[in-house]
Amino acid sequence: ACGSEPAGPQATFIYEPVVQNALAACPAPEVAATSAPSAALPEGAEEYLEAAVSAWSGSDVRSRELTLTDVQRAGPGLVPAFVGVVAQAKQAPERAAAAIAVLGAWADTAAREALCQALETHAVPWVRARCAYELGRLREPRVLPRLLLRLKYEVDGETVLWLADALAQQGSLAGLEGLLVLAGRTDDAWLADTARAKADELAARYGAPFGGELLRLHANGLIPEPGDS
Repeated sequence: ACGSEPAGPQATFIYEPVVQNALAACPAPEVAATSAPSAALPEGAEEYLEAAVSAWSGSDVRSRELTLTDVQRAGPGLVPAFVGVVAQAKQAPERAAAAIAVLGAWADTAAREALCQALETHAVPWVRARCAYELGRLREPRVLPRLLLRLKYEVDGETVLWLADALAQQGSLAGLEGLLVLAGRTDDAWLADTARAKADELAARYGAPFGGELLRLHANGLIPEPGDS
């Protein structure tokens, strides 16, 4: 439509029948594949899950690393087991936190998708916040559009904090204004202090004296945006 004639706001396009025919010609199996039932979990999935929950509930970093290595060796078929834990809104927080941490460290395509979906749809704010944190650690350019869209609609302060941090780690200052808003909150000292520190950290990175000045420079196009990867 953009490349057709006539151009301009009054243009009338008649490509609807063409699009309908093209969609009708799509092979049915390719369309149906997106809603196919999930495969059964591999044998031992529950044992791996419980081991991960136990490791992430403790403070032994070495134990966490060994557990993650074991889970990764078991193959990507285990991802649905951890996704299922995250999807449950009512459960022990340490179980969901462990599952999110494993998915984040996995860096598998299915794991990234699970974190994005939980960030976009989960009813529990701290789960969304933890997913945003893990996605930030991945520094995966392919999730940037989804992080930006979630930032636009997110209402939980801590989730906004980690969304802004995740974006900043890939060179985007789209969350800077949100950080400055959080820094002015008086109902949550930890959130305000952390947001202010992150805004000032970003300012120092770009050579600005403080977060507000960096926002002014960014708003006036004086801070270069990262190129598309």
